[in-house]
Amino acid sequence: MQVCIFPNLEEIHLTKMNMLTDIWQTKVSVDSFSSLISVKIEECNKLDKIFPSHMRGWFESLDNLKVYLCNSVEVIFEINNSQEIDEFGGIDTNLQVIILEDLPKLKQLWSTDPNGILNFKKLRTIEVNSCDELKNLFPVSVAKDIPKLEHMSVLYCFEMEEIVASQDELEANKDLLVFPELTSVRLHRLPDLKYFYKKKYPIKCPKLKELSVTECEKLKAFLKDTTKTTDKGRNFVFSIEEVFPNLEYMEIDFKEAQELLPKYQMQRLKELSLISVESVDLLNQFPYRTPNLEKLKLESYGLKVLAPKANNGRQKGLGIALQLKELIFSNSNIKDLGFERGQVLQRLEVSFAYTEFLRLDDNIIKQVWDDTHRGQQNNFGYLKRLRSYMYGIAVKQR
Repeated sequence: MQVCIFPNLEEIHLTKMNMLTDIWQTKVSVDSFSSLISVKIEECNKLDKIFPSHMRGWFESLDNLKVYLCNSVEVIFEINNSQEIDEFGGIDTNLQVIILEDLPKLKQLWSTDPNGILNFKKLRTIEVNSCDELKNLFPVSVAKDIPKLEHMSVLYCFEMEEIVASQDELEANKDLLVFPELTSVRLHRLPDLKYFYKKKYPIKCPKLKELSVTECEKLKAFLKDTTKTTDKGRNFVFSIEEVFPNLEYMEIDFKEAQELLPKYQMQRLKELSLISVESVDLLNQFPYRTPNLEKLKLESYGLKVLAPKANNGRQKGLGIALQLKELIFSNSNIKDLGFERGQVLQRLEVSFAYTEFLRLDDNIIKQVWDDTHRGQQNNFGYLKRLRSYMYGIAVKQR
């Protein structure tokens, strides 16, 4: 006889229950946990699955799921293939947020493609971080039926090969993947990621505003030039013509930026972050294609001089867009900002984030004061803050 348990329970939070092997009893009615809104599981190291196939009470109410630091979890949703879909379709879940972090044995979110048995039409956010054995994020049927997805983040999943699982090649090329509400995508340090979806068409995401693709060396993120024979038949994630005009934030590797930024207009871009910056020459080539850029972040251990040397012809001074208000250096070893070779910093807020070298104090800060005391024309009349987070230095001038 099946019994109904916890019909009014709204939240479950399990922490450090290292002897726990199963959360849900097998002999419970479908009304059990029918009011459950939030599930958070942390450091339960003997759990191998979160929702076994017999657990159905959560479907109608569960809003968000968070699983952290569970060393044995291999699957999140176990799917029963023998379950038939009735005339009204499969079961619609209410799940809107999925956050998974530090699950070293996680192999699949769904044990198999649900193909309509379970529907996730209300999913808005999915974040996956440090799941070392996970090879893909979505089964095909799920990826094709999450019309409300707004935010997707996949970080530090070293064996991930594709975001959407592969299927028959002919089937994969029948139609496009469309995410009509997707506004934010972040893909970072996925060294084996080759595809978003193994087909020849970029995904459709007409509302995309924030895009970060960094340290995904095997991924061809942008379809740049369809006329090149080397690009024909290859798999790309985004169409530049469709995505770039709407972007407000972008974070990309410097090598990718070298190819893209000088060529394409991004009228709405307000914030740009460049990773592993090798030189500043690029900064003279793209700013007027991003006329509304307000914040520029440069991350580089090797960059030591910001402004180009004098006598560089057309590229004297730093070619910064007119709207730029903030310039951030992260993990920087910059010793020379080139204040005496240009006036661009007079209207910037300049931040040195996570600097690791004490000579920043000796070189950068000393340079500011020396230039000012010598009465040079670049007196930073509009400079609001000059900060070094590592050493707590703050220089303000009004």
